[in-house]
Amino acid sequence: MLSYGTTTVTSENADRHPSEYAPWLLYDNHADPYQKNNVISNASYAKLLSLLDRSLDARLKQLGDSFLPAAEYLKRDSLTHYREVNVKVGHTRSPWGDWESTLT
Repeated sequence: MLSYGTTTVTSENADRHPSEYAPWLLYDNHADPYQKNNVISNASYAKLLSLLDRSLDARLKQLGDSFLPAAEYLKRDSLTHYREVNVKVGHTRSPWGDWESTLT
């Protein structure tokens, strides 16, 4: 699992939390219009979640997208030299010292 500036998600083998930094999100916009309650683990939404997973897998297959780990896309697209993808997620400072991240 990648723990740097770009995170990884998977669908087919996901355990509902595909990345420690980017868990799946599912909201009931009718019952919770401000999206304060992630219902991803709520058993009442299991059928919908299964449908969404199957739909995503089918679409990825149709597109020929293997949904690779983020690091593979960075290597493939020659983006590994960028600082943003090589620092651990969390508190960081700008290379020029003019800002600090709000992540802790």
